[in-house]
Amino acid sequence: MLRIDFYVQHLVRHGATGIELVSGNPVKFHFPTGERLSNKPIDHAQVAQLVQEAAPPPRRPARSRPCAPPARPSSCTTRRRA
Repeated sequence: MLRIDFYVQHLVRHGATGIELVSGNPVKFHFPTGERLSNKPIDHAQVAQLVQEAAPPPRRPARSRPCAPPARPSSCTTRRRA
């Protein structure tokens, strides 16, 4: 199970309206009646893992078309005809 699923399940199961994750601090759950803290603090590595799980994968730059061999006019530059 992804670590983020654990916190989302707690959020839904207990009817929390939000969650606050700060490195080195207990996890803070927000409820209409107030806030509740987890028993243990969450460390930075866990927060980083949660962000990586939730974030979209990194985008790769578009690959450019390779230049044509020198015997032909270059296909990777635009030429103006006079």
